Amino acid sequence: KIRLRLAIGTQRKDFQLTFIEPWFLGRKLAFSADLFYRELLYYSDIYDVVNGGARITLTRTLWNVVWRGSVGYAIENVGIVDMPSAVTIPGPDGQPVVVDPVPPEIRVEEGYYLESKVTSTLSYDTRNSVLLPNRGQHTTLRGTIAGGPLGGDTDYYKLELESNHYFRGVFPGHVIEVMAQVGVADNYGFDTDVRLFDRFFLGGLYSLRGYEYRSVGPYDSTGQEPIGGRTFWYGSVEYSVPIIERFRIAAFYDIGNVFPEAYSFETTGPDYGQYTDNWGIGVRLNIARMGPLRLDYAIPLSHDPFVDGDGRFQFSVGYTRDY
Repeated sequence: KIRLRLAIGTQRKDFQLTFIEPWFLGRKLAFSADLFYRELLYYSDIYDVVNGGARITLTRTLWNVVWRGSVGYAIENVGIVDMPSAVTIPGPDGQPVVVDPVPPEIRVEEGYYLESKVTSTLSYDTRNSVLLPNRGQHTTLRGTIAGGPLGGDTDYYKLELESNHYFRGVFPGHVIEVMAQVGVADNYGFDTDVRLFDRFFLGGLYSLRGYEYRSVGPYDSTGQEPIGGRTFWYGSVEYSVPIIERFRIAAFYDIGNVFPEAYSFETTGPDYGQYTDNWGIGVRLNIARMGPLRLDYAIPLSHDPFVDGDGRFQFSVGYTRDY
């Protein structure tokens, strides 16, 4: 299989070329190779993210059809770029004063970094449908290690566990979806920090739907920009009901948080709560020849003062959310 994706917009430029050989070397082993380049302008108002590189992955079923494992290697050049420059203005005593509009925690991340990393996943999938399951689970354990003997400018590792469970509801056609995630990232070797682009963030259509994308978690010392964290947890429950064929409504509740230190669920001060949550309602519409679409409206509940507390619409594709 060969797949080419090219997307050009005002907030994102995305190029990806993928090659897949499902029977590599005549074995039941899938080999995939990717070349990609992305310009992401929606992460922040004061910096852009540029990401280009290559990735190869081997995937196969393990003991039986519900177990699947993969291992891959990627090399990427990641840039935090296009930050506004500092300006010099006269001070109260007439002496020049340098004013930087970029918080110091963000400014120190400016530049390009080469990442060389290995990622391995183990998944367990017993869902009775990939479109609209009402029984089974999909659980994935993922580990990533970068730097060290692999080279590159970053030395860190990540461990992430995510699990989605599906149940039949009270009446026929009703579906209960329960999701949970937890993850940790930490540095090792000569690197003294986990870089901004490797930290965890929450917020947006794939996690806390009542908040802006990547807006939940630790902020810089000025309260201006989210800077992510090394530990996170997230949970969600959703109940959906069929109204007519191809049309469903749903009610949901999301909760979670991001924390600055690895292996710690402690916040940094009194302004930060132990959790952030929201509730909401949504519609699920299965359009012929297009597939299912989802529109959610979520209302924030408990959150930090740095986060916008207004309700928010989120639009995506599919009956269930892919992470």
